[in-house]
Parts: sequence; C-alpha cells; structure tokens
Amino acid sequence: MLFYFLKGGIIMWPILFCSVWALALFLRKFFEYKAKFDYISDGKSVFSKDSPFNCLKNVNSEGRQKISVYFAKEIHFLEKGLETLNTLAGSATLLGLCGTVIGMIKTFMVISAQNSANPSLLASGIWEALLTTAFGLMVAIPCHIGLHYLEKNSDEIAILLREKTEEAILKNEFGN
Repeated sequence: MLFYFLKGGIIMWPILFCSVWALALFLRKFFEYKAKFDYISDGKSVFSKDSPFNCLKNVNSEGRQKISVYFAKEIHFLEKGLETLNTLAGSATLLGLCGTVIGMIKTFMVISAQNSANPSLLASGIWEALLTTAFGLMVAIPCHIGLHYLEKNSDEIAILLREKTEEAILKNEFGN
C-alpha cells in the first residue's frame, strides 16, 4: 500500500490528511452522540438537579422560551462538525481528481518531449495518475457513509430530546 501511496505523487498527502481528520472527527462525534443519547434516554436524569429538563417544573411562557433556546443550542451542538465531514469527503474526491489531471499532464508532457506515443510510457503515467482518484474515493466514500450515519443519529437524538421534553411537561402539568 505504501508503494502505491508514494507512486500517487504529492496530492496523496492532502488526501491522507483528509482521511485522518475525517476519521478523528467521525470518532469524536460517534462517542459524543452515544454519550448524549445515553444521557437523554436515562429516565433518572430528566429531573436531576443539573438536567436541562429541570426548568420544566413550572412551565409557563418563560419556561417554554427556555426550552426553545435549549433545543436550538442542542441541535446546533449536535450538527457541529458534520459540515466539516461533508467538506472533507468532497475535498478528498476533488483532490483525487486533481491528482489525476496532474498525472495526465505529466504523461502528455512525456509524449510531447519524445514526439511519440510509447504504450508503456502511457500506461505507466496513466496508472500513476489514477491512483490519486482511487485513494480520493477510498477516503470520500466512507466519509459520506459516516456522515449520513451521524446525521441519522443526530435526528434520532433530537426526536428523543423532544419526546423527553414533552413527557416531562406532561408529568409536571398533570402531576403524574
């Protein structure tokens, strides 16, 4: 694998950087979502002293406004970083394409310098150029899959948060 990486040229390094950054971001968000989901789904934490649901004890217009602000902050927090993962996936694809174009330019420069089209020179330059596309796609595809997985989890957490809030409001209003 290292042989192919080095044969891909200078563009392989930014693709590697995108890969490492995307993996780190995915893992951070994955564990962040797991902890958030566990916290919200835990029934005991709903009315604990430090719980955001604690403001629901006296639900009036001020309490509802606090809930709205809390939801907005939570959704923003959940989605933070997802746009970066999307950008990394797109960047890896484009970097791969850029490497291919650079490789093809080099191939045509060799053909131009020799005034002939030697098939072995063409094949050698083209396969090296295509390596960056392959590596770019190997980074971008898992990034997109991970992004959609995290977006689904973010939506599930937002729904669970809303359900727990409604449940807490009903318990407080009807004394259940």
